[in-house]
Amino acid sequence: MARGLIARDLPFPELPPVDPEAIVALPFSSGTTARPKGVELTGRAIFSAVVLASAAQEDEIPYMLGMLPFFHILATMIFHVALYRGFALVILPRFDPDDFLRVVCKYKIEVLSLAPPLVQFIANHPIVDKYDLSHVKYLGSGGATLGKEAEDAVFNRIGAKVVQGYGMTEFAGAVSYPTYDTNRPGSTGQLLPNTEMRVQSLATGEFVGPNETGELLFRTPSMMKGYYNNPEENRAAFTADGFARTGDVGYIDEDGFLFIVDRVKEMIKYKGHQVAPAELEDVLHGHPAIADSCCVRGKHPETGEEIPKAFVVIKEGAAPVSTDEIMEFVSSKVAGYKRVREVEFIDAVPKSLSGKVLRRQLQILQNEKIKAASEPRSRL
Repeated sequence: MARGLIARDLPFPELPPVDPEAIVALPFSSGTTARPKGVELTGRAIFSAVVLASAAQEDEIPYMLGMLPFFHILATMIFHVALYRGFALVILPRFDPDDFLRVVCKYKIEVLSLAPPLVQFIANHPIVDKYDLSHVKYLGSGGATLGKEAEDAVFNRIGAKVVQGYGMTEFAGAVSYPTYDTNRPGSTGQLLPNTEMRVQSLATGEFVGPNETGELLFRTPSMMKGYYNNPEENRAAFTADGFARTGDVGYIDEDGFLFIVDRVKEMIKYKGHQVAPAELEDVLHGHPAIADSCCVRGKHPETGEEIPKAFVVIKEGAAPVSTDEIMEFVSSKVAGYKRVREVEFIDAVPKSLSGKVLRRQLQILQNEKIKAASEPRSRL
């Protein structure tokens, strides 16, 4: 069909001009920590996101892989970058391990943009050993934090670097992205052109400098116009001078590399310290018996204070492991206040279709357990 249209050599249709400030897309935020919100993206914002993303991919590449869910903002950005740069986009309608690996090998795709669960698939699944992936240069990922454990596992297995960009639906894509040659372990790269960032202390509300942690705020030409029909959220989302609050905690080092720690709403407060669930999960994923994990706010049964709790999925066929062994494993790799102090085994960690951990679901489950445990028992 496409070849037939090309052969007809039809003139380009006369399309009406598009107001660059008009809202042309209304994707919804993922809803991992609250209800999903409609994100108003203008034509200018989407085009800006594509141009900024292209700055991080200077080399010409013959093929890109289109396998992320196309409702995900990263997949939308990849689709538009392919059009803008003239790259061929190989689309897989669904994930099948053999089809996925076969296509990567057939088209010698050098750069793979994958959701975090597929990065873990490359790192751990035995079927990967059946395919020659030596041509793959790097795996790009976004949407959820991947720790150094996953990066190292992929590199040791297939020799490809794992790079993690940072962005949001509210920015129509990425605001930071590493290059193949310039990156730091655990970093999401340096800011893309024309992107401004601030780091605001969670304790004082003051803006802080390099290597100091706080909430990340950005101002970029790809920024959303606002949330659809939600004036209250819009007032909370923007500062008076036009920076957007992300709700994410992180820091930037002295050379401009950005590091994401976790979500503000998901931080665990233990004895006055802020504990990032994602950091504990990265450690847990390094245990040979653990397939997946999710950390939430637990509660000490005697003192009532918040404690780090881990929900853990054990690998199929793995040797039995106790909760005490898992807690000891984590404590050997983190500071004392970051230790996991409760472990519960589950069958699977709930995730969205785009691969984001739905931590809120497990937090609600844990809150219900805490409430049930604190209720007085009937004497009957």
